[in-house]
Amino acid sequence: MTVGEWLSRWLEDSVEGNVGPGTYHQYRVHVRHHIIPTLGRVRLSRLTAAHIQSLYAQKLRDGLAPATVRLTHAVLHRALDQAVKFNLLPSNPAGRVDPPKIRQDEITPLDSEQARALLDTAKSDRLEALYTVALTVGLRIGEALGLK
Repeated sequence: MTVGEWLSRWLEDSVEGNVGPGTYHQYRVHVRHHIIPTLGRVRLSRLTAAHIQSLYAQKLRDGLAPATVRLTHAVLHRALDQAVKFNLLPSNPAGRVDPPKIRQDEITPLDSEQARALLDTAKSDRLEALYTVALTVGLRIGEALGLK
């Protein structure tokens, strides 16, 4: 059995119906667009950590974001865990590969002049109250938009 055959079977037999439609769609996208084109023809029993590491490096070179490659890793890892449970593999080679790290850019808060300029600009805007609360309390965007 090839990696591609296993992943297709895994999606149909183990994933579909056991996760939400959005999750299934995401898994399918990662399998069909990112994993199978590169590793699909490799025999499952011969899949190595080096194959997987090469996949991740290629995806990063192709311009995929590290977060997307990490999601691809999560999907592949889960599928290969199932292969181990079914005795198709002795161990999971994805467990020996480090997915790319996601860089966190440091956030620079507004200084008092910038905050004043923001509030002055927001005057009579329909979201002025939202900007004022978010700025004075220090809310993140998602927190501010979740307010009722």
